[in-house]
Amino acid sequence: MSATRPRRWPARATRGLSPCCGGGFAVTSACRRTVLWWRRYAPTGLLALAGSLARNPPPAAEARRLWYRAKALEMLSAFVQLLSQPEALNGPAAQERQRLHEACDLLRARHAEHWPPGLLARTVGLSEKRLQQLMRESTGQSVHAYLSDVRLARACDLLQAGMSVTQVAGEVGISSLSHFSKVFKARYGVSPRSW
Repeated sequence: MSATRPRRWPARATRGLSPCCGGGFAVTSACRRTVLWWRRYAPTGLLALAGSLARNPPPAAEARRLWYRAKALEMLSAFVQLLSQPEALNGPAAQERQRLHEACDLLRARHAEHWPPGLLARTVGLSEKRLQQLMRESTGQSVHAYLSDVRLARACDLLQAGMSVTQVAGEVGISSLSHFSKVFKARYGVSPRSW
């Protein structure tokens, strides 16, 4: 498939799409992404209404014109109803962001505990794969790396407050003092004792 010529899809895959200039149905990658986005995030009622636009229009030209005008008004009414209920626009993406926010809050509040990604995902109601994906998208880190950063930031605060290195390591949930020293030095360039 060349970059300049859109891919031609079979008739069954193009139901409800407009014909392109060449007379056939052309589906670009942008069109596919839009369709996939709508299938994932649009309310089901709106999707059903959009799907009904391509089904069984009347054969007579005047009746078909009125039928499409009525469908357009029905679609406009559905959009106005959606706009009057902003929580409906949020959909699953907003719920996932909220769950990711809960996971980050949980890691910050209870950083000393052992948090494997699967346990954290179950606690906030996401799959482990989706939690890792959302974490990478929003923070650029895995769950484990984010937790390590939270622990090391807390360790810096505790060391500045005058706690001993052994106490700090236990307080932030790292049981091995040598591992704590190695990770701390790799992150900040100095040993915890020198901090």
